[in-house]
Amino acid sequence: PSLGELVLSGTRSAVLEDGRIAYVDLDLTVGGHPVRGARVFARFNSGRMIQLGTELLGGTPDPSTPALSVAEAEQALFEYLGGRSELDTPHGEPELFYKPVRGADGSLRYRLIYEISFRRVGESPTWTAHVAANDGEIVEFFDGNHYGEVTGGVYKATVDREGRHET
Repeated sequence: PSLGELVLSGTRSAVLEDGRIAYVDLDLTVGGHPVRGARVFARFNSGRMIQLGTELLGGTPDPSTPALSVAEAEQALFEYLGGRSELDTPHGEPELFYKPVRGADGSLRYRLIYEISFRRVGESPTWTAHVAANDGEIVEFFDGNHYGEVTGGVYKATVDREGRHET
């Protein structure tokens, strides 16, 4: 039986240099839900395959129809947190996907997950939870923001199109 479907990734696939180089990336979906990180990829140069690989393939998936509704998953999340605050506001729409996880024996399993994010007024984190869609277990809870640091400067003068300096 088929594990799922491979879907071409438009962001990681490309044909370059008039077709001389090609990158083909295929994402795995099961029951219409993406499996995060599971993929097949191939690289071609001058019509020859130079690389072929896979990531996170071969897992056993949870059923593709969630046992819990989004509202029930949100309820499980806020019970885990000790209750919902008036200061909590949803951030984006909940997302349903498969998350590859390894068991203690090394076996690969695809857990059906709701990703639910919210912000609390007065706080900078975007709190994000991965809630198992079949039993309400909180698989992960983290700040979903991507923080970084930027270093740079500002030129006091610029050069216009004719090569003249402006300040």
